[in-house]
Amino acid sequence: MIIYYDADHQKWYHHDPDNPPLIFGCNQYMYPLRKGNKPKKEFIVSPKKKEKIGPLVGILTDCTADGTFYGNIPLFKNIQMALQAKGGLSFIFCLNGVNDDVIDGSIYHKESETWLEARFPFPDVVYNRMPSRTKKKAAPVKISSTF
Repeated sequence: MIIYYDADHQKWYHHDPDNPPLIFGCNQYMYPLRKGNKPKKEFIVSPKKKEKIGPLVGILTDCTADGTFYGNIPLFKNIQMALQAKGGLSFIFCLNGVNDDVIDGSIYHKESETWLEARFPFPDVVYNRMPSRTKKKAAPVKISSTF
């Protein structure tokens, strides 16, 4: 199944008329079927039991106020590609991206080879990759939206 991210409305959705609303993340956000134009960025997922998409893995890392992420960016990219091959998704985020009921982060889009800023429900799992401030060895990487 394919899901899409609408950057203008900061929502995920699908166009599959054979599937009911899908559950995504640990806060049970439902993604209803929506009509309209399909954005250029799509992600393949596999609904599991009870129409749940996943897993959704949040990778916690460090960043500056301007959105520069620190950490092993090639590893984060590989995690996304491996998860998507199995029907799941991952995204990176910093503590300042955590809100009351959503997380603002970035997801790697394999086909365009870009990172996309997006809004996510709380993930099923958080992978803590917060680097130690005294042992930072990776160069910071600015990830910006391509929408």
